[in-house]
Amino acid sequence: MKKRLFTAVLAVLLLLSCSTIALAASPAATLDADKLNELGLFSGAGYNADGSPNYDLDRAPTRYESVVMLIRLLGKEAEAKSQSWDTPLTDVVAWAQPYVGYAYTHGLTAGYTATTFNGDATVTTAQYLTFVLRALGYDSSSDFRWDKAWEFTDALGLTNGEYASYNNNKFLRANMVQISYAALEMPLKDGSGSLAEKLIAEDVFDEDAYNDTQDMQLPPVLTEDPSEWDELPISFRIDGREYASYESYRHNGHSFTVEVLLNGDTYTNYTVDHATKNADGTITVKLNGKNDDGFVSVHWHYLDADPSFQPEPGEDLLARTDFIYEPDTVVKGLSLQWHGRTQEPGSGFGTSSLSRLVVDTYYDGQPIYDYSVTTAAGSPFTASVQADGTLLIERDGSGVGSVTIYYNGESATFNIRF
Repeated sequence: MKKRLFTAVLAVLLLLSCSTIALAASPAATLDADKLNELGLFSGAGYNADGSPNYDLDRAPTRYESVVMLIRLLGKEAEAKSQSWDTPLTDVVAWAQPYVGYAYTHGLTAGYTATTFNGDATVTTAQYLTFVLRALGYDSSSDFRWDKAWEFTDALGLTNGEYASYNNNKFLRANMVQISYAALEMPLKDGSGSLAEKLIAEDVFDEDAYNDTQDMQLPPVLTEDPSEWDELPISFRIDGREYASYESYRHNGHSFTVEVLLNGDTYTNYTVDHATKNADGTITVKLNGKNDDGFVSVHWHYLDADPSFQPEPGEDLLARTDFIYEPDTVVKGLSLQWHGRTQEPGSGFGTSSLSRLVVDTYYDGQPIYDYSVTTAAGSPFTASVQADGTLLIERDGSGVGSVTIYYNGESATFNIRF
């Protein structure tokens, strides 16, 4: 029997176009970064344009970043940030002083020289493994050789020989997050339990949150089994908002830019006929007229299949989003707009994956900037008005809360969930 080879095909139906998309699985390191982020142990190196963390996993970690991870794995971040530390190190930047001060004072790290830390320098495999072993309670002066720390981590089962031949240029933030998350399951030297159990007991994160990260899995990959086709998490991003399969995009125009997403990631390695593929890999869809409806769909297409397998018409459909024409409507009074969708007072919106939302505020359909906001008690987020007039909502928990907008003697409340 011939081996079946499948590929996803993007069809922009009104334009009779189709696209072959090459898909790849997300790396395991990103999953571990997500897990650490959920536990509050890893914040990344900033934020992407959509508000999601930018983990920057493909570069080497700095001494600053490694010390921060060490303090968090020790469960000492709150203590480190609550005090001022007196050290001879004169080159430590302000944000890193609590972490470096705690680590230096407690003998967890040394200066680069007697008076400098050189925090922007990168760390080696041995140096980071030494940090993690110290978080587990081991001592480099008696339990292991710091310059061959991988030999000890291999013996403990934290690593499995993969770092024995690493040099300084190969150790990346991706390695740092994978080692750090694996360390949570490791038993402490004193036999009192695992590192995760210690951090749970110290209220660094709770047990339910940790168990949830244990359930997080790598995203599914393309399969040759047609019974699993409809399980692939394909969605579409239009005007900055992600639309799930069979969710409609309501428009009052005739030209749209569409991205196809698998597991929330954009894929651009495909070719297109009878449509416009842009330089950034997106597709431009143009309807024949402003009032037209249409749709974009993703199908299976078998290139070399067992001739005994022939899907019925329509059975190969994986995902679809419709373009539904609606004339302009203006919401009277206060409203919010997020990802291109208007939210009226009393309505709810939110996300389970982002750590912050940037929202525009309107009155009678016009953007406003001179307003104020309050957050309801118990809400799993904080809200503030930014210098550019946008409303920034930053997550610090999960659940549903609300914000109230005050403008020109009026107020309106909106529900937000994380």
